[in-house]
This record gives sequence, C-alpha cells and structure tokens, in this order.
Amino acid sequence: MYRLEYMHIYSGTSAIPTATVRVRVKDEVREGAAIGDGPVDAVYKAISEVTKNTAKLVRYEIRAVTSGTEAMGEVTVQPKGGRKTLGRGASTDVIEASAKAYVDGLNRLAGLDR
Repeated sequence: MYRLEYMHIYSGTSAIPTATVRVRVKDEVREGAAIGDGPVDAVYKAISEVTKNTAKLVRYEIRAVTSGTEAMGEVTVQPKGGRKTLGRGASTDVIEASAKAYVDGLNRLAGLDR
C-alpha cells in the first residue's frame, strides 16, 4: 500500500530537524515535510502526514547487524493503530532504516485492517 520513494533530512547541532518525503500510496504519489525533535521524529511525522495515518509508535529499537564504520543498522518498530504489528528496515543509514521500518509497519497495519 505504501512505498517510500524519496527522503531528505536536514539536521545538525544548530539546525531544526526537518524531513521531506515522497511516498507512493497505492497509485498516487504524495509529498510532505515535517519538523521534529530529531531526524527520525521528523521523518515519521512527514510519513504520517502524507499517508494520513494516525498509528502511534509504541516501540523503536535499533541495532547493528554488521560491524565497523560502515555497519548495517536494523530498526524494528511497533506501530499501534487499533492493533499492534512489527515493521523492520535495514540500511547503512539508520535514518533510512528507520523510515523503511515505519513504512513496513504501516503496510502491515493496513494488511491487518482488510
């Protein structure tokens, strides 16, 4: 139902974390932007805005699945929207992995509602 097509993050020690996303919702492409308490929060808010999803995040976990400075990070999230489910994402960019996990979780929630 949802596919993340584009994500851009602006963040830093003296910057307001901002995320811009493009998400395909079925056959429609939607874009949006949001600010947050950090880059992951901003991405999640932007994704929620464009998907019009009100699911609440009840768990967020991140871990390294490889070692070294180019380690692969895996994120597991548990969004709750009536029911709970798990979403997973992996990338060398932990913010991208976070976005993938959230979209995966929203897709699983959408599948449960059918």
